Amino acid sequence: MEIALWIIKFIVGPVVAVVVTLIVSEPLKDRLAPLVSRLGNKKPEGIAGLWKATYYSGKPVSPHTQVVELSSFFGLVVGRVVPHKLNDDFTRKYEKLRPLRVRGTVARGKRFTGVWFHIDRRALHHGAFDLIIRESNRHMDGQWLGFYEPKSAVETGKWEWERVEP
Repeated sequence: MEIALWIIKFIVGPVVAVVVTLIVSEPLKDRLAPLVSRLGNKKPEGIAGLWKATYYSGKPVSPHTQVVELSSFFGLVVGRVVPHKLNDDFTRKYEKLRPLRVRGTVARGKRFTGVWFHIDRRALHHGAFDLIIRESNRHMDGQWLGFYEPKSAVETGKWEWERVEP
């Protein structure tokens, strides 16, 4: 009896496992492939890449330009300022640090919404944004809303994004 159990355990068991794997693996692979491919998707909704982001602020209102690289992981889009000739003078002081600039999500491929951070962490300036994705994912525009802690002031302005060719 003990020998029969040993034969079933060590010979029949692995043979059955191989047969079941061969029969089930293709249909299982077909079902799992779309799920696995979404996990590492670097370009959800088509906005990953380099962008020239120009926001308008101050009194009088003036433009401030930064080049931001958007990337994605698990549906979360993050943007970091990168060194680029289009960056304004203030941004050039920080660009080598690649500071986090935005974090958000894309809704229905039409809106990029989230939070933004000032590139100088000591500035205590942060807020939210809502951008409409336009023109085959080559242009986004919308509004930013910011809170400036030292003055307890809320500010808002226009924010325009244009895709930059690498």
